[in-house]
Amino acid sequence: MSAQISIGSLPDTHSENFNSLAATGTSNTWTNGSTLSGWYARNAVNASNYTTYRAGDGSSPTTGMYSFGTAAGDRALGSLNQNASGDIAYGILFENNSGVTAQSVTIAFTAEQWRRVETNTKGFQRVTLSYQIGNSIDVTNTGLLSGSWTDIVEGFLIGGDSTTLAASEELNGNDAANRWAISVTLPISLPAGDQFFLRFYDDNVGDIDVAMAVDDFSITFSAATATRITATSDYGISTILDAGIIDDIPNDDDGIAYTEVTEADMTTLTNLFTDFYAGNYTDAATTAAGYTYELTQITANGSTYYLLRQGQGSTHYWGTYVRNTTASQDCLAIQAPHPKEDFRTGKQAVAVFDLTQASEFMVAGISRCTSGDGVQCSGSTTVCNGGPSGENFRTSDVAHNDSSAFHIASECLRSANTSLYFIQLHGFTQEMTDPEFIFSNGTENTPTTDYLVSLDTVFANTLPSLTVDLVHIDGATKLKGTTNTFGRVLNSYPNDICLSGTAPTTPSGRFLHLEQYKEFREYAENYDDLATIINTAIDCSMALPLRWLSFSSQSGPKEAIALTWTTSYEHEVSHFVVETSLDRQHFTPIGQVPSTNHPLGSTYQFEVATPIFGLHYYRLKAVDFDGSIWYSQVLPTNTTEAQPRLYPNPAKDRVRIEGHHEMEEVMLTSLQGATWTLPLEQGEVDLTGIPAGMYVISVGVERQLLRVE
Repeated sequence: MSAQISIGSLPDTHSENFNSLAATGTSNTWTNGSTLSGWYARNAVNASNYTTYRAGDGSSPTTGMYSFGTAAGDRALGSLNQNASGDIAYGILFENNSGVTAQSVTIAFTAEQWRRVETNTKGFQRVTLSYQIGNSIDVTNTGLLSGSWTDIVEGFLIGGDSTTLAASEELNGNDAANRWAISVTLPISLPAGDQFFLRFYDDNVGDIDVAMAVDDFSITFSAATATRITATSDYGISTILDAGIIDDIPNDDDGIAYTEVTEADMTTLTNLFTDFYAGNYTDAATTAAGYTYELTQITANGSTYYLLRQGQGSTHYWGTYVRNTTASQDCLAIQAPHPKEDFRTGKQAVAVFDLTQASEFMVAGISRCTSGDGVQCSGSTTVCNGGPSGENFRTSDVAHNDSSAFHIASECLRSANTSLYFIQLHGFTQEMTDPEFIFSNGTENTPTTDYLVSLDTVFANTLPSLTVDLVHIDGATKLKGTTNTFGRVLNSYPNDICLSGTAPTTPSGRFLHLEQYKEFREYAENYDDLATIINTAIDCSMALPLRWLSFSSQSGPKEAIALTWTTSYEHEVSHFVVETSLDRQHFTPIGQVPSTNHPLGSTYQFEVATPIFGLHYYRLKAVDFDGSIWYSQVLPTNTTEAQPRLYPNPAKDRVRIEGHHEMEEVMLTSLQGATWTLPLEQGEVDLTGIPAGMYVISVGVERQLLRVE
């Protein structure tokens, strides 16, 4: 018979400070459900309950459940796990007796580290936070150590580091350097009468005897709905991503199957990533849930991030995508398409993203060699077969597959923010005659803005013993990045980005393909150097010709729509082009506004005289005096008005209009104001001779946007 805590009227909060635990002794009595009300603890080796617990301060390496602290009356509950001691699970059980469904839960606690290991070759030690909902949860050893659990990535207790010590040592978990406040709000569905178990799972990881503990625990159940996961953590974003994401990316020999993206998926993923990079996070979270992906808002060390990641039970392995909305280097995107085969580039990319304070981060979700199927894209590789002759890139190689989720996300991000410079981190096996680094812009030519030259210069000043070859200047003959599908997109490749064997020739300067020798990627101290070099070479405050501050729409007189936008900085900007779209992918210009080019920015307005009813989109294209272009965010606008039912839309030769057989003609108006009066015969309109573009079609008083192809 389990002893659970009853959830009363919602919202209902329960707290535990663990100060009733013993401060001394190595065999203190532990009784599940009663030593701490509702708390349970199990051990895998004994396959039984814990019946005792130890009191300690981190000085002992003995495995077990612990009351950690340095004084009586200030304790924390934790565990120490090493060698063959087996996994340890502990946590708290609730039963919902409120009479209504709890739809969200907020969990808050302080994670404390009380011991660290002498030589850590395994990486981070994690105590995983997870939960289970059920009618009668199994709190036996079998139930707590196995079964179906949902991990809370944002709630890990994370210990261990790469520091090499002469011997393992105790830490004071009460010191600020060794404790981290964590808070997570989750959307759940906990029906009246069901149970909820929150579990802390200390996974046995060989020689790591890191001791972690929980203090100042509280949990609140609420009937209010949470649209997505939100979290606050004192851990930095690199620690969260490294321990929670990178360490869990499967290797090619883990028996994991890569799920290929279908044509239908491509459409859905385009909508998902368009919403994500436009800041429409609620819509993005809804779409992501269809793939068992989760969207989390995390505040870590004062910065706000949006994390789109694979959820529990997902079998897609399509990568992780992170946005830093408070980035100081807001023109940088860091990408790791080969986090496994390009040794440690996943961990390196995480560190560089954090240390540079870049705006965007992407990492592939699986090994490039996982899939046995090849793509038809140009180029070949010997990485996966290990042979002297190359084979086709595999479908799981996201840098060479234009239908991968990683590629689709990259294209959507490029469309959402054309001010970004994409830094892709790669690795190669250095031969005797090779330099340490080979940098490429995806072509063999020089762009107008060449940040690779800046990187080369800073490398030479910072790490003079290492050699950098630039493909477009030094003539490197391999690892040119010319078959990288997204690199081809950034370089406005005129041919098929997948199939064409012709190398791109027109560099945009926005694709920075960095190949690195193994030793540089292997050691974490080099990550600091790389981040410093990048920030020295690329200063986003100087790189951008303008900064967007706001963009909004409002209905104006005579049904017109007023668009208003504000910039906070402008330099060498010629004018703004106003564009509209029905599908967020195909945009048509409808007007132009000259720039004031004021260094402190300006506020602008544009009136859309011909209204478009229903859901449609606007964006702004800032045009520099040298012809460079920079896009604003995409602004969705939904104007309610009766609309005709059209299909197909887009249309080519004919369009059918439902429910208006009494009408004899319709009016077609281009977004530039030209009009055509066309006959409506048996519900159809002949579009022969109408130029391709976007039009407002008027049927009586009803209007709708029509795209003619």
